Amino acid sequence: MKKATVFCATMLVAVSLFAGEPAPTPYNSYEGYMPGAKAGAMGGAFTAVADDASCVYYNPAGLAILKSGYLSMTLESARQSELTPDEVFAQEVLKNRSVQHICFASEKGAVSWRPLANTVIRETSGSDWQETEIKVNAYTLSGSHKNMDRAFSGINITYFSAQMAISGVNNNVPSLNLSDGYGFSADVGYLFMPSPFVNIGIVFKNLLGYVWWDDFEKDQLPFVMRGGLAFKIGGFMVFATDWEKRYYRKVDAVTITHFGLEQKFAGAMVLRAGMYGDDLNDKEKAKITYGLGYSRAGYEFALCAEKYRVDFNDVVKYIFSLNLPI
Repeated sequence: MKKATVFCATMLVAVSLFAGEPAPTPYNSYEGYMPGAKAGAMGGAFTAVADDASCVYYNPAGLAILKSGYLSMTLESARQSELTPDEVFAQEVLKNRSVQHICFASEKGAVSWRPLANTVIRETSGSDWQETEIKVNAYTLSGSHKNMDRAFSGINITYFSAQMAISGVNNNVPSLNLSDGYGFSADVGYLFMPSPFVNIGIVFKNLLGYVWWDDFEKDQLPFVMRGGLAFKIGGFMVFATDWEKRYYRKVDAVTITHFGLEQKFAGAMVLRAGMYGDDLNDKEKAKITYGLGYSRAGYEFALCAEKYRVDFNDVVKYIFSLNLPI
């Protein structure tokens, strides 16, 4: 018994000595931006709406209600602010990527790509410095199923490809480390339509989601619970709301509330507005969204503007989406 105890203690010490350090990744390295200008203009309140190709992010169960196959793209066109680009992107991990989402989707399933991180973080202390470059991309395979007349389910299986380069100088000694990462996660979503006027959506994201790095400990992806309601009024207006909670490993959990409104007018034109944030009463934290949409013969175009605050200055981000029938 004594020998076994000594052996176990020795193994524990050895494991602790050779265990990798935590990966120097920001807590939001695996999130990216919300795709889809339609959903974005509605403040991201899309879990219970989920009626275009961006549903693979918000609720994969929505694939089952698509009317045809689509090639969907979301692109960021510009940001407007009095701040410099470095100041605007200071707290963001996805930079200099105009294409934010590409998806092939149908009622049976979807294949999509989304960039999550593309940033360089520099830290200095006197003559010492360290620069960390992080890139993360997500490749998702989605499927959906019609469980009964007004109940649908969906699933995402996502593969993460990541690269990290760390260079620096410490006490006049240069260093360089290149590390690759890979990971997997699963999302499960449900969509219920108890009446023609009400939709209910529920999503669980990053179930058992991890990214393994060559030279560091594995990163656990944030577990996300999201629920939504959508009310359809007279076939010309939709009011939607989402409640979302994100559980991080490196920081405290965050609760985000989303509200969105969509109104059809002039035939094929749609007006949208919304807001979201972890504190909607604080103008420094709340984000205001608005946009237009146009659809005809299966072709859909949407434009979204998102207004938010950085260092007490206004920033407006513009994105647009195309859904092309295939």
